[in-house]
Amino acid sequence: MKTLVSVTARFALIASGLAPLAACVGVPAVGVSAPAVTGTREPIVCGGTDVITLDEPVIRSSGPSVIARDRCAVTLSNCRLASTGDFAVRNEGSGDVALEHCHVEGAKGSVHVSGAGSVYALHSTLFGRIVNTSSEGGSFVPQGGTTVR
Repeated sequence: MKTLVSVTARFALIASGLAPLAACVGVPAVGVSAPAVTGTREPIVCGGTDVITLDEPVIRSSGPSVIARDRCAVTLSNCRLASTGDFAVRNEGSGDVALEHCHVEGAKGSVHVSGAGSVYALHSTLFGRIVNTSSEGGSFVPQGGTTVR
C-alpha cells in the first residue's frame, strides 16, 4: 500500500529544489465534468530510483506534467494534470506511474509510454490518446472506473 508524502519528505522536496511540488494546492476528486485545469506548478520529473507520492497535485505545463525515467515510481492521487504542448504523462523508463482519481489532459495525448514501465490509472478520466511506442514491454493499464476520451 502506498502512502502520502510525509512532512519530512515534503521538506526533502523543498531542499532538493522541487519546492513547487510541496506547495501543491488541494482540489476535490475529479469527475468527467470537471472544470479546466488552472494554475501552474513545476512538472514532476523523476529518475534513478526516486519514489514520489503526492495527493492533490495540480500541474499545468507547456511540456509533460509528469516525466518518469529510469526505475523511479510516481504515485498521484486526486490530481489534475494538463499539458498545453505535449503528452500530460510520459513514462520513459522501467518504473511505474500510478494515477488514482485523476483528471489528465494533453495537447498530443494524455499518456505516452516508451520504456519498460507502465502507467496505471484507477478511477481516472484521461482526455486524449494513449500512445505506446515501447519495445520493452511498457504499457498503459486502465483499472476500474477509468475513462479515456
